[in-house]
Amino acid sequence: MLNTTLVVLCFALTVSFYRFLMGKNIWDRLLNLNLVSVKILMIFTVYSIHVHDLNLLDTSLTFVIVSFLVVVLISRFIISGGDTK
Repeated sequence: MLNTTLVVLCFALTVSFYRFLMGKNIWDRLLNLNLVSVKILMIFTVYSIHVHDLNLLDTSLTFVIVSFLVVVLISRFIISGGDTK
């Protein structure tokens, strides 16, 4: 059951990454970057349950915190006008 879940999540990650690359504007790409990071988090979590390793859950928690901060910082950078100042 967990193997099927991992395969479905990897497929969803591939589709989300394609949408990230082919986004219409910067906001679509930023939203898809967040979606890709959430899919990676779900893969980490399912895999850690599969191998019974709680250290991977700590890694996934750290990853999601860093991912959230990256999305916030990039959106603030875009709103402020980028490097034109």
